Amino acid sequence: MCTVSFVHTPERSGFRLMVNRDERRTRPTAGPPMERRQGGVRVVWPTDPESGGTWVAVNDAGLVFALLNRTDGSSTAPAGVRSRGLVIPQLADARSLGQALERWADLPLTDYAPFRLVIATAGHYACVGWRRERTVRVVGPWERPMMFTSSGLGDAMVEAPRAALFRDLVTAAADPWRGQERYHHHTWPAARAVSVLMSRPDAVTVCQTTVLVDSGGIEMSHAPMVDGWRGPVSRWVLSRRGAAAVA
Repeated sequence: MCTVSFVHTPERSGFRLMVNRDERRTRPTAGPPMERRQGGVRVVWPTDPESGGTWVAVNDAGLVFALLNRTDGSSTAPAGVRSRGLVIPQLADARSLGQALERWADLPLTDYAPFRLVIATAGHYACVGWRRERTVRVVGPWERPMMFTSSGLGDAMVEAPRAALFRDLVTAAADPWRGQERYHHHTWPAARAVSVLMSRPDAVTVCQTTVLVDSGGIEMSHAPMVDGWRGPVSRWVLSRRGAAAVA
């Protein structure tokens, strides 16, 4: 369960990804962003302690990955033998969108529950998915802000209100950069369960992750959330000259 958005930087030299991750209140807290080296590529992602995988990553080629569950809200939704958090690590050292899609085509998916995966660069993106069959939808270059969302209540229940809010606060805004921040912190007091910053008895927005890719470098920041309150922010600065953790 997540809400993911992409907005160009004000100078349009790059882009910013923001992710609200919604999870069970009983799920262990995710680990902060850390660097991994795969095939000579530096990759940064926060770690889910249950699976050892992740829902968001960026590499030193400026390729960003964000994974969302897919659900119709049914109690009979297919369960996965393997965690969907293991999908991104298998693709995250790709050097280009094309290479990532080539790997996606060869990825065995039958052990996973349904999901969508968004892969983006400063100019192009792909939205791929799995639900009984593999799907690929490539759109690019992307010129306008983008939003993707999901919910354990059923994706259809949250897509319309969250998309309408995104149009109002981000797409139609004079300052989409500022609007994106407002969007990911927005709660409808009378409809918290479908809000972007959501809360219900069994689940809540547990963290926010931000990735900035522009001419100045590549950076990921991550903060746990406790019922709408942001905890300490951890940051990892990744550049082609090196990487360093920032408290």
